[in-house]
Amino acid sequence: MSVRIVIPVEDTNGLNARLSQHFGRAPYFAVVELDENGKVLNLQMVPNKGEHFGGMGQPPQIIMSLRPNAVITYGMGFRAQT
Repeated sequence: MSVRIVIPVEDTNGLNARLSQHFGRAPYFAVVELDENGKVLNLQMVPNKGEHFGGMGQPPQIIMSLRPNAVITYGMGFRAQT
């Protein structure tokens, strides 16, 4: 069984991408899929096309569309948690 983790990041440097300090304004979401031993099966850098970047949707809905088992983030404001 694999685990999918989504991480808001500042750049597209793969596993070395810098963690975004602002969840809702992260330019990208790193989607990391791990196997049961923690080995990286897949890594995808997804641009944040939310309303903060001229697109549509709120970051929480965008994250949920990526089907994560977990989200790793620096911090999250009240609106993102509801």
